[in-house]
Amino acid sequence: MKIIRNSIDNNFENSKISETLILVEPTINSHYVFNGGLINVCKKTFDNIEYIGLMKPKEMKPNLEKEIDIGFKKKLNLYVNLARKIAFKKKKVIFLSYEYRDIIAILCVRLISQKSKIYLIEHNTIPTDNAKKIKLFAFSVFNKFFDKIVLSSRVKYHMKKKYNKNVLCIPHPVLIDENKSRQENYILSPSSSTTDEENLKLVQYFSGKKEIVIKSKTFNYYEKKIKIFKRLEDYDEMIANCDALFVGGGSMKYRESGPVYEGLALNKLVLMNDCELFRELKDKGFNVITLDEYSEYLVPDTKKYQNFKKMHSESELKKRIHKIA
Repeated sequence: MKIIRNSIDNNFENSKISETLILVEPTINSHYVFNGGLINVCKKTFDNIEYIGLMKPKEMKPNLEKEIDIGFKKKLNLYVNLARKIAFKKKKVIFLSYEYRDIIAILCVRLISQKSKIYLIEHNTIPTDNAKKIKLFAFSVFNKFFDKIVLSSRVKYHMKKKYNKNVLCIPHPVLIDENKSRQENYILSPSSSTTDEENLKLVQYFSGKKEIVIKSKTFNYYEKKIKIFKRLEDYDEMIANCDALFVGGGSMKYRESGPVYEGLALNKLVLMNDCELFRELKDKGFNVITLDEYSEYLVPDTKKYQNFKKMHSESELKKRIHKIA
């Protein structure tokens, strides 16, 4: 492996790694902003990028209406294709996400390419303390045979303390576009992890004050009870235009939330429960507040926004990705 310098300056921003990085997406999920941001930076970091996935990156959009059944054959073909590319070779591979049910296939990939450096990115796959034993066992297997990438310092600390696992921590990729953001008089609840109870509390809190736009698996139930709810059709447009957004979903102990980071990247106020993710973002000085702290006169703090942009900049992400070399 060689790092090619593009200028006299020996800076990672002006260098490329003369290797091929293989990016694998074996799931169909709503991480398309994350994937797009990471793929974009990897293209600027490595000489060559190969992408293997069930969908092309430009096709990754949140599926808001129903789950997509990808079928066993398509998933099998993906792993066969990956195996052919790296079998008995020394490659660098990043799984953009993974599922526990694919453990046999992923381990087979590891077995036939033991010299390769294979990373698994942890979004919401770290088990809680009360998880089933089979999940805890599978996670320990993944920890033993694969390198890991996490998206926050609190999760990095947890992985070291509980599992004695050293991991690479990168900032959550975002696509920052200040010109895209506008403000209309509604609060967006875009996460399917937000519970019905949390959404109901949101509606009651803003009753008669603001319109609420919600993504919910039980949407029809709310539609009958509360007329201000409407179907979320265009995620990009809705998150760009909202006044603020609300993300619930429990303690967020070892999980991340794409909508939270995407909202912060668009300079939105992000309303959250007082959970571990909230406290970490608050400590970093980002524009997150609890629902009880909200006021219609509050606007995102410019200094906090600049702080977020610096910590989640393309250059910062590229610097972390360089550690893979």
